[in-house]
Formats: sequence, structure tokens, C-alpha cells
Amino acid sequence: MFFSGVNIDSQMWKILTLSSQGELLWEREFAFDSHWRDIAVSRDGIYYLLGWFDNEALVMAFDELGNDLWQYQVDSISLDPIDVDLPDYSSKLIKGFSTGHMEVTEDGRVIVNMGGELLVLNSDGSLNNSVSATELGVDFFLDHSIGVNNIALLGEEVSVGGVDGNTIAFILNADLVVENHSEIGRSVDWGGIAMLDDSSACVSFVTGYTGSVTHAVGLISATEEEWAYEETAEYAFYSPVSLKAEGQHCYLSTTESLVSPALATYTYRYDALGNLVDTISLKDFGLSAIELNGSDIYSGGITGDYDGIEGTIATIVKHKLR
Repeated sequence: MFFSGVNIDSQMWKILTLSSQGELLWEREFAFDSHWRDIAVSRDGIYYLLGWFDNEALVMAFDELGNDLWQYQVDSISLDPIDVDLPDYSSKLIKGFSTGHMEVTEDGRVIVNMGGELLVLNSDGSLNNSVSATELGVDFFLDHSIGVNNIALLGEEVSVGGVDGNTIAFILNADLVVENHSEIGRSVDWGGIAMLDDSSACVSFVTGYTGSVTHAVGLISATEEEWAYEETAEYAFYSPVSLKAEGQHCYLSTTESLVSPALATYTYRYDALGNLVDTISLKDFGLSAIELNGSDIYSGGITGDYDGIEGTIATIVKHKLR
């Protein structure tokens, strides 16, 4: 088990590994002014950390004992606030901007999404390939997801000077060449993509968070007909939590309130033809993430007084779908 967190008392970030019996195998500490973004583990037991350290964004690799293997600088960060486009950066955060998302393929390649660029690193820390957002005709990448051979990628061209932007879903092959793409035809406030199989991916997007909110889920496929389901409704509050895919189903999780501030979370399950086949609802539950394991779904979040600390309980709910 590999995870990360922060120790507020000692002002340190940590990454740790535990055995199946809960025994601490090794841990590493990092200065509190650094920024952790993502972790991943390869099938060969190499542990990866992506973070911001001083003015560098690094991928760090560790062996099974926690020893350093290599570091790769994926970006540099300007410390001069004059060079930071705060309005643009803020909008990317609202959209679910996934700078710092990292995944490891079955053959050991490390896929790193830096927003403006998607990088592929070899297991030895060398650069295998890369593609920039501008090369694909978008301003930045919202999200990505990996399959066995292909990569699903969601990018956005932002609205400029009253001209509508565009959001595009891509399927790339192992050489980062576009195999297929589908245009949404508008800018979105949040977008996610999840590989369903090696030739298709689930896509979801949202426009609006309060009032009139449009949410959609669809399929982009290199071999089959694409589909999309879209709905607009009046929400007091709406926020997507995650988009997942497994087998022949897409899972969209949301936190939403139609008529009152009461917190309600939902996970919608769609089949490969776009039909809504199941819905999981949890009341007064602050959903943070879901994980899939066959027909089992695990919802992780908090119950109790989720606006504060007193009475808050970290909770996992297991659902079994037939």
C-alpha cells in the first residue's frame, strides 16, 4: 500500500508504504513548502511521486526499499508573480485543470499531464515522447486516461474576445498520434475522461455550478458509434466528483442539490450504449472519491458536521451492483 499525506505538527509532507498487515515498510519526508501532486506504482514495484520542489516540477522514482532511483524535471515554475497569469490559472483550476496528474502503463511507461504538455517517461527516467496542447489545437489539457496501448485525452480551447471556445476529446496511440477525436463545440466549466477499453473512452463535462447547470456524459470511440446524454436543470449547487470506467460501464459521481442546501451525492452508471442502468445515492455524505472493483463500488468521504472538524467521521461505503 502506497500513500501520501501531511503531518501538520511537524510541517512535513510524507509518502509511506505499508505491508498488507499494516506494517510500515518505509517513508520519506519533504519540506512543507513543497507541493505534492500525485503518486503512482508500477507493476514492477517502482514508486513514483510527482511534486513541486522549489522552482522545479519533478517526477521522482523510488525502489521497493524507498531508495532514490532517478528524478526527471517535467517543468519549471517561475517565482516572479509578474509572470503568472492569475486570471487564466484560476479559470483552469475551476475547470478541473489536471496539471500534475500521473499514471503508469502496464509496460512501465509513466504518463504525466502538465496541462500544457503530455509527457511519456520510460521506466529508467528517460523521455520517451511528448505532445503539447498547441500541437493538438487546444490551449490546455483538462484530463487524460490510459488504456493498454492508447491514451484518452480531453483538451480545451478557451473563449477569447467573445469567440466561443471548444472542448475536444482525443484518442491517441502509443506514439501520441491522434487516432480519433470528437468536438463538444463549447467551453466547459469541468471536464473529465476515462478509458473504457483500448479504443473508446467515457467523456463527461459540466457547464455551470449553480442555477441552470448542464451536465453530460458520452462516449468517444475509434471503432463504434459515439453517443452522448445531456441534461440541463436548475440546481442550488452542482459539482462533479469523478469519472471512472470499468468493463463496459461509465461511472459519473456528483454532489448536487436541486432545491435545498441539503448535501446529496450520486454515482450514475451508464452502459456502453449510453443507457443509465443504476444510480447510487447517499444523503448527508461528503463524497471525495470512488473506486471500482468489478461489481463493487467504494465511496469514500465524510459524514457528520462536514463544514467543520467536530463530529466529522471519515467513512467508506461499499456498494455491490448486480
